[in-house]
Amino acid sequence: MVPWSWAPYNYQLCQGQVVNLQQYEALFSLTGTVFGGNGTTTFALPNLATRAPVGTGLLNGTSYTLGAFGGTPTTTLLVNNLPLHNHSASFAPVSGPQVVSIPATSGNLGVGVTINATANAGTKATPQTGFNQLGQVSTGTGAPSPSALLYAAPAGTQVPLAGVSASLTGTAGSGAATVTINAVTGGTVTTGMTGSNTPFTNMPPYLAMSFVIAMNGLYPDRP
Repeated sequence: MVPWSWAPYNYQLCQGQVVNLQQYEALFSLTGTVFGGNGTTTFALPNLATRAPVGTGLLNGTSYTLGAFGGTPTTTLLVNNLPLHNHSASFAPVSGPQVVSIPATSGNLGVGVTINATANAGTKATPQTGFNQLGQVSTGTGAPSPSALLYAAPAGTQVPLAGVSASLTGTAGSGAATVTINAVTGGTVTTGMTGSNTPFTNMPPYLAMSFVIAMNGLYPDRP
């Protein structure tokens, strides 16, 4: 790496040039076609133009082999890369008449009537206030008499009987009905947009230098 824009004698800039294999056999014996070329007449030099070198090896589950390249100067985030967030939304309702049908329901009403009678002997021949509960049929002297007349045609003054009660149980049914109401029948939901889909740079602070590679010179000793 040199702080100028040209390669010294016996060096070339590392810009991916394809060079003659026979002319640089010693260098080819070291790099092979790791960086390109056909391996019979040509091979390529490393291309570090606008790239930063990274050491080979494995670290924290990431492996870099010799000649591997990748990365991108800018990136556009996808949905899966975004943090959880909210968007404003608005709803524009559409209203109109809506027909609602109410089905009929069956009821189970029950009516119970209780008529009480006393075991005491009757003391009045006709019902009247204070003497209006059925009792044991008797004669005028109070002795029971099975031949006494108890029933009459429905005429004359009507006196409510005492000891009579009625109760209503269950629930009432209802008939089917159709009504029209004004209700929301639809609408449009609008979600607010955010962002501009602009790629952002991945570049850390940098300083441009020239990377060069020796084409001729001392052959490195391999331990």
